Amino acid sequence: MDDEHRRPLGISRNFPRHGVQVSDLQHAFEVRFDTRVQHVVKVRHDRATRRGRDGVLHHQDDAMQPEGTRMTDVRPAVDVFSDWAEAGRDEGMERGHAPAVGEMLAFGLTRTAELGRSFRAIDVGCGNGWVVRQLAAMPFCSHAEGVDGAPGMIEKAKRIDPEGHYHHAMLPDWAPEGRFDLLVSMEVLYYLHDPAAMLATFRESWLQPGGWAVVGVDHYAEHEDSLDWPEKVGVHMTTLSEAAWLEAWTNAGFEDVETWRAAGDPGTLVIAGRCPH
Repeated sequence: MDDEHRRPLGISRNFPRHGVQVSDLQHAFEVRFDTRVQHVVKVRHDRATRRGRDGVLHHQDDAMQPEGTRMTDVRPAVDVFSDWAEAGRDEGMERGHAPAVGEMLAFGLTRTAELGRSFRAIDVGCGNGWVVRQLAAMPFCSHAEGVDGAPGMIEKAKRIDPEGHYHHAMLPDWAPEGRFDLLVSMEVLYYLHDPAAMLATFRESWLQPGGWAVVGVDHYAEHEDSLDWPEKVGVHMTTLSEAAWLEAWTNAGFEDVETWRAAGDPGTLVIAGRCPH
């Protein structure tokens, strides 16, 4: 992997609400993002531009949409994202998502550090693999991999990082070979027919006991500007409220579930939960 694809996430503020302090990360992890300088993981505080992000699209099953008009005859979201990878729009998605993902990783890595050992991580919906590469750079990360349903994205991830672990597969059918201490996912879950069932599968089969899942979504009921995205892009999205997402996590059996808005207003809705021991 060349230096061009090593991009620090940049975190510069604390998160006392979640017990996440930059000092916690300084003691826990140092990350080599290029061949010359080691950087402590930081969380960027500057606000992401919320319009024109071009990566905030989610497939929804009609049965999962509680309100509004149900759509038919739309393109699979994975086809849309493959086209975007070929057109180079994945890099814009990466830049747009980086501030929220920085907060998500700060939270998840701090919780993972509390395990007191090396960790395994997976990015669900990894796109071109940029988060997998960040995770793999962590000194205490023993293994990092990514999975994505868009073949164009996985092809690009493998071109950038031939030695990385990237899977082209569709959820919920695919399952990883091992379990993980940290699962991260940005803008994926409501592509699925039943996101609540996928959450339960994460807890039951993907995560180690005590492992954490941290998920970010930009399309949710309280984010009014996002509600016309399905029509504009022509893909299904499951539109759920914050309360509905929180209930889904609790019903899936996660403990210590937390939610917050990351990187701006209205911001990315982030939900995190721990797999019981």
